[in-house]
Formats: sequence, C-alpha cells, structure tokens
Amino acid sequence: MARNYNPREVYSGSRRRGFSARWLFAFLIPAMIIAAAAYTVYDNGRVILTTVRVTVSNLPAALEGFTILQASDLSGARFGSNQRLVGDLAAKTNCDAVVITGDFTAPDGDTLPFFELITALSRNASSAPVFVIPGDADPAPDGETLNDWLTGARRLGARLLDSTVSITKRGQTVWLTPESMLLEPEPEDALAMYRAEIADMQARGYDRSIHAVLENAQRAADALERETAVRPTIQPADLHIVVSHRPVDEARASLINAWASSGNEFYRSIDAYIAGHLAGGQWRLPYVGAIYSPGYGFFPRGIDGFMYVDGLAQTISSGLGRSSDTPYPWFRLFNPPELTRVIFTRDAEY
Repeated sequence: MARNYNPREVYSGSRRRGFSARWLFAFLIPAMIIAAAAYTVYDNGRVILTTVRVTVSNLPAALEGFTILQASDLSGARFGSNQRLVGDLAAKTNCDAVVITGDFTAPDGDTLPFFELITALSRNASSAPVFVIPGDADPAPDGETLNDWLTGARRLGARLLDSTVSITKRGQTVWLTPESMLLEPEPEDALAMYRAEIADMQARGYDRSIHAVLENAQRAADALERETAVRPTIQPADLHIVVSHRPVDEARASLINAWASSGNEFYRSIDAYIAGHLAGGQWRLPYVGAIYSPGYGFFPRGIDGFMYVDGLAQTISSGLGRSSDTPYPWFRLFNPPELTRVIFTRDAEY
C-alpha cells in the first residue's frame, strides 16, 4: 500500500538539511581564513636556504664550488631575537663571501635589524668577508648617513662595495663589481670630472654649504680611482661577478653586450650577475608563482632564481622582506623569506 507523505514533514526535513549546510559553511569559511592567516604568519617568520648553481665553462679548478651567501631586501624585518634564524642558517652554510644586496633599512629608517643581520651573517663558520651595497629604499652613503648605517656596518666588519674588489681562493682570483660601477665603461673620464669638481670647490675655500657635496665628490673619486687601478688587472681566467640590487633588464644587458662587443675587456670578463629587489613577487600562488610584480606585469616570469637575460647569466634572490616598490601589504604570501646560496661550477646541470 502506498504511503501518504505529509507535506509538512517533507518541508520540515528539507529545512533541517539547509539549516545544517548553512552552519557548515558558516564554520568552514572562517576556519579556512584563520588557517590561511596562521600559515602566513608562520611562513613570514621562518627563513629557508635556497641554492642556485651557476655554470661557468672556463671556471678554474681551484674555484670549483666557490660560494656566495646572499641576503637581500631585509626591509627592517626580524627573524628571531638578533636575527637568530638567519644566524643559524649562516652558521651551517660554508661560503667564500657574503653579500647584502640592498633595501635593508626599515621603512621608518630603523637600521638596528640591519646591524643584527650583519652580526648574524658573520657567524658563518668560514669567517667569510661581508659586503654591502645600498638599495633604492636605503639612504645614500653620503655625509648625513655616514654616522648611521655605513659607519655601523663598518664597525661590525662589513665593507661597502663601491668599487671592484678581489677575493683570493687557492691562488685564484674572484672579482666582485658593484652595480654603481656597472655603467662606467670609462672610469678614467668620470674620475677626471670628479677631480675637476673637487679642485673647483677647494679653490672657493671652505664653505659649510658645500662641505657635504665636497665629501661626496671625494668619496666618489676615491672609488673611481680604485676602479681605474683594478680593471687592467682582471684576467680572463678569473671569476668576475657583478653584485646588483636591481636585476639587469634587457635594455641594460643590450648595452653591456654592446660594450663587450666593442672590445671592452672589463665587460667581456663578467661571468654572472647577482641581484635582488623583487622579493620573488612578494605575493605568490602555489604551483602558479608570482601574481604581480611592478615592471613585469601579472604572472611574471624571470623574477627569481637563475636565468639568462640577453645571454647574460643572472640569479635573483627572493630575499627576506618586502620589495620597496610592491603594491602589496607588508607581508609575503606563500613566499617564505630566503637566504640564497650561489654556487659556481664548471659542471652544467640539466
């Protein structure tokens, strides 16, 4: 015999099922948001070590495995007391040099996290030299800031990389060139200009209003004088690395290639470029990559890791903090802060 259904029972049961589904979503969505927020906080508070291998076909055997530890774009962030997490990684990482590639100052001008970073990186067991170049978000190393970040960095044993310097390993030479010298194809001409400017200011006598200008001109002239003396000593067998805050783009790569093609041995000797600035896009999506990066557009490629730009080998670190020109809020999304270990090798990896 067929059963007669009560319409009220059908309606009542349907109402109970809908009520349960709404409660399920009411709890599920906030739980997902809380979980994502908690993971983001965790992800922003840790530091990972990323290894990049750069192949240099004519690398001398003595320089096989030459390693640079790079920290970029700190932007005043802290990772444990006195940058403990950074120091722990550095202490476990053998390297031949440490480079801090700019944007280390906090947005409010605080330099203490930067000083803590230098100390933490100096815990490296190999006692590697530490070099610093400022980024576009850092104060220029002029007369006003000499008593701030530059003086503090020097007291901690770090060195401002304002001209090409050498590192010797097993009798072979490695050259580090800062981005400030990258677009000086004829440093002798720039040096003559600064010397003329200095002579003119000195001829006018001491004037407080030009004192800082004179100091800055003298500092630039000193760097150019060192650069002029060093460049003729770079040999084809040496390893030559350019340390830059901003990555080399196609326009600059084309210019560098033009100088190299014209016979300028300095540019022909460059083997690789190390840069930062982009923070890996800062906000990323799993399995997709960066969402947007200024100057590179949406879902950009070639903003982190190893790549070739117009034939030039370049590695870009995703860094520790935020990019100075990012449109995003301060935190990183699915993009943990990183130290980058750049290893130079003769063996190509595929």
